Amino acid sequence: MDDTRAVALRVAALVGLSGALQIGPVAHQLLGLPLPPLTMSWSMYSGVGRDLCAVRWRADGRPVSRADVLGATAEAGGERLLHSPEAVRLAARPLCEALQADVRAEAWCAGPDGRWVVALGPEERLCP
Repeated sequence: MDDTRAVALRVAALVGLSGALQIGPVAHQLLGLPLPPLTMSWSMYSGVGRDLCAVRWRADGRPVSRADVLGATAEAGGERLLHSPEAVRLAARPLCEALQADVRAEAWCAGPDGRWVVALGPEERLCP
């Protein structure tokens, strides 16, 4: 009789704890309620990468690799990923000095809804 009670108690504790862990996700994600206190709700990509921009560089109308021109490596952040349109403009300065050409960039930055937003178009000249 004691073994049956112990098993029943363990099953009840497991069911109770499992249910308690599900309160946050069910209430917040399925029912749209505010997150209850002391609960957690999981969401995929909750802000990772929102401040990144992908850049395609052009000099005198031809594609150019910033890493090849400046000798920077992609690991050092020299190739494609920058954090804002202003960072793209700043990253163009050494490229302008090295190439002495009409440098332009097409830049797409991550938007708040997870889609790419055009931050710089190819019509903007980046060299003074």
